[in-house]
Amino acid sequence: MIICIIIIMIFIGLAVTSKQWLPDDRIKNTMHTQETLFYNRVNVDTCKTVYVDTSKRLGQAVFEEERTMGEEKNYPLIYKVYDDAGNELSHFVATSEMKITEKERGLGKRKILIQFAVPKDVYYIDIMIEQKDNTVNHVYIDYRDFVKKELYEKGSKYFEFVAQEEKKLVDLQTDLKKEEGKKKQDKDVINEKKEVLQKQKEKVKAIKKGVYD
Repeated sequence: MIICIIIIMIFIGLAVTSKQWLPDDRIKNTMHTQETLFYNRVNVDTCKTVYVDTSKRLGQAVFEEERTMGEEKNYPLIYKVYDDAGNELSHFVATSEMKITEKERGLGKRKILIQFAVPKDVYYIDIMIEQKDNTVNHVYIDYRDFVKKELYEKGSKYFEFVAQEEKKLVDLQTDLKKEEGKKKQDKDVINEKKEVLQKQKEKVKAIKKGVYD
């Protein structure tokens, strides 16, 4: 009798904890990544990868908008992030400056960085991209397709920060060239400037990693 009770308790325990040790047999719900979505006078290249820092419960995705140069403020798109239960998640959106890609057609692209809170045990993330009075699209990323990566909160001014650090890098390169171009060179000064320049290169590379890759 006691053995039967123990066996029954074991089966009950296995049933209750099965989600923790059995493979997830739900359909993988990743859709519309690595696609182009079409809106009125705006095209959006969707994210290739969604990075997640599991220790910080922080997620990150990068999109690209293609627009006519000079129309950056026209035909705006709204980006929102939801969990699989339809709850809007805490998130922010950072937008880069436009860079021309097709001069003849006057087209350019800009990056859209989205960082968001990732709930524990989430099934999938839903990134909604809406153009008012026009089109709504959804990009779904299943948790099994998350790529684990150490992240830090970049903030809505991220691209401005990148631009400032890149300008510092250019200024340092210019300063070094001037020093190397002098007839009477000071090797100690040149070596010091090279060291500062290298550190700035590494800094710029680090802050752009995962967004410009």
